[in-house]
Amino acid sequence: MGNEGGPGPVGGTGNGSGEEIADTEQSAAPADVPTAADQSKTSTCATCWQEIPPDSVRCPHCVTPDGDCRDDAAQWSYDRVVLAVVPADGARSARASAVTAFSRARTLVSGPEFSHGEVTLWGEFETSPPTTLTEGWPTLPGAVPLASTAGRSLFETAATRCEATEPTDPTIYCEDGTAVADGDDVATLSAVIEDAEVSYWVVPGVVKRYAMPEEPDAFGDPLYCARCDAVTEHDVSDQRADAPDQPGRLWACRVCGTERYGPE
Repeated sequence: MGNEGGPGPVGGTGNGSGEEIADTEQSAAPADVPTAADQSKTSTCATCWQEIPPDSVRCPHCVTPDGDCRDDAAQWSYDRVVLAVVPADGARSARASAVTAFSRARTLVSGPEFSHGEVTLWGEFETSPPTTLTEGWPTLPGAVPLASTAGRSLFETAATRCEATEPTDPTIYCEDGTAVADGDDVATLSAVIEDAEVSYWVVPGVVKRYAMPEEPDAFGDPLYCARCDAVTEHDVSDQRADAPDQPGRLWACRVCGTERYGPE
């Protein structure tokens, strides 16, 4: 169905739609969001976005003994802001429903370069993610009634993005994990909310996408291993044989690690 008039007024007929509740939920929003200008003044890790103590040079949260950030931290990145639009009787139940909705979603990330995605609720951030994620969004609360001013503003912003972005990157998710992918879906959801006898809440979150790990070699070269007393898969070592009577390379058994000379 069409959506020529844009998303209409939304919000069920249940209670919990007052502005006072919305203002209360605003307090759940993370504070001190770092800006680009602040990066030269504040100590925030560029990899995990957690605060670095003033007396530390490297991030204590993801640093390794050799001084580099963990590989697993470098394998994910923040993607976009998403909303869970769920029926609830309060902020706590709304957040619980949002966690369920996002865990059921199958369209959080797309493309062969990503293995999977997950969502962190906005109210759970101790240190906010990059401000580029929230450009064009109103203030993000922890959870807010859809019938409130803040809730309507969030829903309308997300609805506009649904119509402007690719269906593979939806912005709104329903309680069962279904994605609201386009204007027709927005209109359908709005109609459902209008007819509902319960209140709907909006819960923002941020998608965290994980890179697809590189596939290791499925098989090594089959060579006889004296320790295993069997032919096992071997991987070539970086060392070359230096004995005149043992030309070739050193190979290591994948089972026990024992090295032996083998072909180039």
